Amino acid sequence: ARDLADAALARAKAVQAAGGAADKDVQSAQNDDAQARAEWQRAQGRLAALGGGSASGLVQVTAPIDGVVTTLNTAAGSFANDPTASLLSLARLDPIWIEARLSEDQLGRVAVGQTASITLAAYPQRHWQGQVGVIGAVLDADSRSDSVRITLANPDGALKPNMYASARIAVAMPAAVFVPQSALLMNNDSLSVFVQVAPWTFARRAVTVADDEGDDVRVVSGLAAGDTVVVSGGVLLND
Repeated sequence: ARDLADAALARAKAVQAAGGAADKDVQSAQNDDAQARAEWQRAQGRLAALGGGSASGLVQVTAPIDGVVTTLNTAAGSFANDPTASLLSLARLDPIWIEARLSEDQLGRVAVGQTASITLAAYPQRHWQGQVGVIGAVLDADSRSDSVRITLANPDGALKPNMYASARIAVAMPAAVFVPQSALLMNNDSLSVFVQVAPWTFARRAVTVADDEGDDVRVVSGLAAGDTVVVSGGVLLND
């Protein structure tokens, strides 16, 4: 466009010198030439800011971080003339974040730096250890939950974005009594266990339970440390 405007201005001046062009035609050509040169200079400045040389050279875009190209929005031969369009997405995958959701009543027990154990559906036999790195600042109004980001090392690239994972976060808990889930018996709408009160003598005792810990369950009330509990076949004692 700049070369074309230069040629048009030279032609207008030559016609005027021969007595065949009015001053307004030359002024219009000069205005078009000035606009074309300004646009050319703006393009050169933009090119220099991107690290390129002349308009006929190649622009080398250097990644600011090490990573993996996860999205590519261009191809050989395509025009990159929109300064707001993304050409590609670069992600750093080591370390990687696992995003977990915690319900509102669980947030008070989780803090940055706590250890988390991660399992993935893709690798059911493997376990990863990480740490809580970030706890969300805003609660989701619909689910009443918050996001927790757990930082994991990923040197072999086995952990990939958008995988499904399960996280178990180790939190400090007060001392409590645990019993196997097989010891719990339903008594109407309440839970109970059979406790040995004398040799070969057992009494039903109502209990209140809280979190499950694998095959065991935490007893909040109804039992004391040292109580002997029937853990198998307790239902037969109903007779």
